Order: sequence, then C-alpha cells, then structure tokens
Amino acid sequence: MLPVLILQHYRENLKKCSLTPVRSVEEIEFRKIYPHDVGDSLTVEGGVVLAMHSPPLSSDDAAFLKDIPGGQLILIDGNWAKIPFLLNNLKLRPPECSNSHPEAQSASIADRLIFRSLPDSILTAYPRRSKLRDDPEGGLASIEALVAALHILGDDALGLLEGYHWREEFIDLNRDFLSSSSFPKAS
Repeated sequence: MLPVLILQHYRENLKKCSLTPVRSVEEIEFRKIYPHDVGDSLTVEGGVVLAMHSPPLSSDDAAFLKDIPGGQLILIDGNWAKIPFLLNNLKLRPPECSNSHPEAQSASIADRLIFRSLPDSILTAYPRRSKLRDDPEGGLASIEALVAALHILGDDALGLLEGYHWREEFIDLNRDFLSSSSFPKAS
C-alpha cells in the first residue's frame, strides 16, 4: 500500500471517526493537529493532498508519489469547517538540495505537492447530519475517501473498510467504481 498521512484536527471525535479502525495500519501515519500547530506537525515531504475543487486524482498520480522522496497520499480529517485551517497551514519541508537559490527551492517545492479531488460519482454511505451548517455536496467519510483514492492509485484497499459500520452500504453504492481497474490518466 502507498504511504498515507492523515492530518487529523485535534477536535475530531475518535468515537465517531471513520478512520479509527485503521489506526494500527503500518502504512498509515496519523498526526493530530492543534490550533497552534503551524510548524512541524503540518510539515510534509511531499505528496498528493486530497482536496475538493482540485483537478481529479488519476492513476498517473501513483507514479508521482513513488518518484518523489517521502511522497504520501495526504488526507485531511476533520469536520468541514476545520478543513480550510488545516489546508492553509500545510507546509513543505525544504528540499535537500545544494542549490540554496530561492527560485530553485520554490520550484522543487511546487513539484513535490499536488492537490487532487475524487470523482463526484463516488457516493457516501455515511449518514451525515450537521445541526450547525450544511455539509458540502459530494463529501465522503474519511475512510471512504481514503479507500477510493487508494483504489484509483492502484491499491486494493477494500480491507481498510473492515471496521467501518457502513462498509456494505458504501460498497453497494459504489459497486461500479470499485470493480473498475482503469481510471483516467492525467491530461
């Protein structure tokens, strides 16, 4: 499985969190993010960040992850209102290069972190209910987003759904997507 980094908002309720059953998976690193964290805990080597309203994730992105040092699939976990804070404070660790010229460093940073979204056709089984605000259309439970992204990237990740309460419903709703093994290439 590709390496995964979960940046989890500190107020995420672990009793309700869909990712709780995968906390012991070796390839998945969890980092709890607090409001004062704008340093190391939000610093990444590089990778693909799942973010709505971004270009679509494609099977080509798997090669990108494997080609960059420390490349990870990065998933932001928290309620919708907290996501902008986490995304806006995400930082890249400076590249290890002998050229300290700022343009050379910024070019290599831009080449190490890309933002991608999942297809709108993937449906959630999670019964989302917010009494405070509307949930955006097309949102998925974090475990659903993780499994869908890994599937697009070529990993068989259905086993990650084992402890997910709405596993069968998610599989039934997305049977065509999950049975497909070919996805669009990046253009």
